This record gives sequence, structure tokens and C-alpha cells, in this order.
Amino acid sequence: MKTNKMMVILCMSFLMITSLDLVAQRENRPMNRQANLKDQKELIETQKYEHVVKFLELTPTEADQYKKITLEAKAKEKTMRADFRKEMTDFNKKKWNELTDKEAENILALQEVHFDLMSKHRQETLAKLKKIMPVSKVAKIKQAELDYKRTIVREARQNRQNNQNRQHRNRPDDSSSEE
Repeated sequence: MKTNKMMVILCMSFLMITSLDLVAQRENRPMNRQANLKDQKELIETQKYEHVVKFLELTPTEADQYKKITLEAKAKEKTMRADFRKEMTDFNKKKWNELTDKEAENILALQEVHFDLMSKHRQETLAKLKKIMPVSKVAKIKQAELDYKRTIVREARQNRQNNQNRQHRNRPDDSSSEE
């Protein structure tokens, strides 16, 4: 009887310990990971906006209008890309080497139309930006965005190296066990 009680107690304690470990890892669950990624994207977008404003030395009114125009442009681009993907779903179901010549022509025509629409949209966005700020600042927007991307990549590389160094320092030294 005592052994049965001991077994039950041991099983219950084991289950409690393993459940505590699962609760502690909530951050890694898929739903939380998606929320974290969304938060990180928003943070990167705000940092990018701040970097561009600082790089171009925009006035507060220019900065507000710039943000409004770019948010509208990104939203429209996102819907345009989604529409294009919907148009391409019939072709994406097939393997590329099984397409007929007519289907391949249709794909090329759809791509051409999509690229034209995106180009016109970018021209409209640039025209709107030219109305709110000097042309010299509009021309430097791409440079400011590339500069921000470089800083983000540099920071990510440094973080990765720091994490690798930290992990390397925390590993037990294998050379001492061989002696």
C-alpha cells in the first residue's frame, strides 16, 4: 500500500515539474511568436521612420505628412500584391514545367500588368512627396532607408556574434576532460 502511495506521489510530482517547465516556455508558443514578430515589425517600422526623419532633417509637418503618405502607399502596395497573388493562384497550383505556352503567356501578361501598376503607384507616391518637401529630400529617401537597413543588419550581426561568444564562454571546456 505504501509503495502505491509513493508511486502516485512520485508521478504527481513528476507531472507538476514537467508542467511548470511548459508554462515557463510560453514565449515560444506559435501564437506568442507571431505576436512578437508583429511587435518587432512595428518597432522596426517606427525606428525606420525616425531614422528617415532624422537623416532628411524633416520639419514636424513634413514628417507627419511623410508618414501619412508612406503608410497609405504601403497599404495600397500590400493590397496590390495580395490581388496579384490571387490572380496567380491558378498557375501556382501547377508545376512550372507543366505549363502550356498559352498559360505562360498569361503569366507574363499578368506580371507585366502588375509591374506597371506598381510603377504607376510609386510615381504617384513620389509626386505626393514632392508636394510636401523639396525634391532633394525626396531623392534622399531611398538612401536614408538603405542606411537604416545597413544599421539594422550591422546590429543583428553584432548581436549574433555576442550570443555566440556568450554561448562559447558558457560551455564547459572539453580540453580539461581529455587529460
